Amino acid sequence: MKRNFIWFVSLFCVLVITACSDYPDEWGFDLTAKDDGKVSVGIESVTERSYDAILTEEFVINSFGKNVTSARMVICEVEIYGSSYYSYYRKKENTETEVTATIQQNGSAITVIGRAYSLEWGKRYCAICYVGNNEGEFPMGESDSFVFYYGSDYLKPQISVSLSLIDGHVLRVNVSDKSAYNGTKYTIKFGDISSVQTNRIKDWDLYELEVTPKNGEKEYSGIWVTAENEWGTSEVYAHYNVRICSCNSRSDDGDKGDCVRIGGVDWAKGNLVRKSNTYELQSNPKSDDQSRFSYGTNADYLAHIGAKWATPKSDDFKALMEYGSWQWYGAGFYGKGKLFIPSKKGKRFYSTTEMDMNELEIPDDGIFMVAGGYSKSSSGSSRYDVGVGYYVCEDAYEFVFTSSSNRLQETSTSRQSNLRPVKKN
Repeated sequence: MKRNFIWFVSLFCVLVITACSDYPDEWGFDLTAKDDGKVSVGIESVTERSYDAILTEEFVINSFGKNVTSARMVICEVEIYGSSYYSYYRKKENTETEVTATIQQNGSAITVIGRAYSLEWGKRYCAICYVGNNEGEFPMGESDSFVFYYGSDYLKPQISVSLSLIDGHVLRVNVSDKSAYNGTKYTIKFGDISSVQTNRIKDWDLYELEVTPKNGEKEYSGIWVTAENEWGTSEVYAHYNVRICSCNSRSDDGDKGDCVRIGGVDWAKGNLVRKSNTYELQSNPKSDDQSRFSYGTNADYLAHIGAKWATPKSDDFKALMEYGSWQWYGAGFYGKGKLFIPSKKGKRFYSTTEMDMNELEIPDDGIFMVAGGYSKSSSGSSRYDVGVGYYVCEDAYEFVFTSSSNRLQETSTSRQSNLRPVKKN
């Protein structure tokens, strides 16, 4: 049985945390807990004398773990122990009280929710979560020791916002609130649409947003989030602009296994990179060779292959821009660039708002194109293009990559070329 007890000790102030990752040896459990196994604590309702707390523990049953059929929570008082020079918090003996707890299960994901009533302001507590089945139970995790005092400093909203794209086209607004109060209402506005809710996450499918009938497009600009409860109000702004346009979506566009089809053009999912004297087409953009892809040597973009892959021409890019949606991402592991996905539901979108690269997830039907890199002209000179969106040169050579020879072969010139391969039959 694995148990990790982590003690943080400092003068007069210590938080006690118990984090349990898995128990496969003795119990047959194999669980992964969220947030290092800590029970989260929030306030549901208050009076001048006491408050009611909601206690939450989340974890996932791993592939070989036994199912969890029971759960309970207890709450106990915490006291300071030691001298004025060295002290820490510990659980006070004979103060454990069992609280009402329920299990919510969604597949392998389990959430245990407990409710503790009439806790005293100014008194320090700790919550412990136990899970089990007919073979026994074990402590899954504990909360930090917590204490709340009556007043608005702990209860008024204190919010921040982060943005991400789910599956490449669902804008997720994630509100973080340092307030301990769970009865806060959040008004989330995006352009001229809004939602009032108690949930701190709001998803908008960009393909579901309306366009103006007259011109077939519409811009949505700025996200305002207002949090309000009886203790106060907090408001934050998140910059995000996106333009939604009507288009003729192609039903055959999408993930094709080794490539993504957008506008009828099959784009490679990964980079063509040189390793020693051979070339390899990567399965995704996370190439282990990040040397900024010297054109014709370490190629980043090649367009699709039937018998071969070749660098795309200007018509391939026109199809990409006509039938693809894209989002701009800031600097990170991949370098700056755009995430492209096929248009859907008769709409495409594009956003030049720089989204955090740490939030980048490339869906199965998406391709990520790095913004700048080296390209070679017919005169042999190289240049570094930043922010143009692709490795592009007006009179760049077209190259063909044949997997049989692992070589790049010059075939002809084209007005525009890029280094993510397209498939040529």
